[in-house]
Amino acid sequence: LSVTTGLHWAGATMAVALAAALARREVRPDTKALACLTGHGRLSQLGKQPLTVYDVEVLLAAGFRRVILPVMPQPNHQSLQEAAARGLEVLHAPLLADTIRLSLLPAAAPQPPPQQDQQPPPQEDQQPPPQDDQQPPPPP
Repeated sequence: LSVTTGLHWAGATMAVALAAALARREVRPDTKALACLTGHGRLSQLGKQPLTVYDVEVLLAAGFRRVILPVMPQPNHQSLQEAAARGLEVLHAPLLADTIRLSLLPAAAPQPPPQQDQQPPPQEDQQPPPQDDQQPPPPP
């Protein structure tokens, strides 16, 4: 195997990881993409069979509950039904953009900036400074 072939097989997973890093978003830990990535951003099938019983067992044992497969012209409905019966959600994505959308967690809501017009409360051992309309108490 050459390096190019190895990257080709991990193309969809690597592309999702790069997109997550660039977008500063987390990847769903329960989702796995099983697809090759073409130069045009389309997903292609790994091997001849989309999912075997062994694949399903390995994915479930590794903690994955969702798997993303490319759209196939003749899917093996029996293997997909067996995967669903065992608790594995099978999703189909024709493009890398769909795979990224299905793989990333929602973006966190932006936090509002702190109010700058509020002053911090005075410390216990300090007295607040006198206001302009108040005069300091006379000395004893």
